[in-house]
Amino acid sequence: MSGYQQIDDLSYQILLNYRSSDSLKVAEQVTLKDILTGKVKPEIVKDRIIIIGITAQSAGDYFPTPYSTRQKFYRTIPGVVVHAHMVSQILSAVLDGRPLLWV
Repeated sequence: MSGYQQIDDLSYQILLNYRSSDSLKVAEQVTLKDILTGKVKPEIVKDRIIIIGITAQSAGDYFPTPYSTRQKFYRTIPGVVVHAHMVSQILSAVLDGRPLLWV
């Protein structure tokens, strides 16, 4: 019996190879305030993939990860960070030939 039997996958499912054990640090993050006040230098975003999203827990866009902490059985991360892990995984598969996870 596997962990994926009888799971409600909400019509999507992917085996995600998280990019680091600190799942929140997959990419550089800046705030909207920093952008609007000119604190972000243009060269930081030039020729980069930019993912815009909300990281506030009050937004309710948090997903469980396989990383556990002492306080919780699993750790949750913002949806925008999950998307960053996905983009990194796809780029690594294409550019570096890193194999995707599959069963």
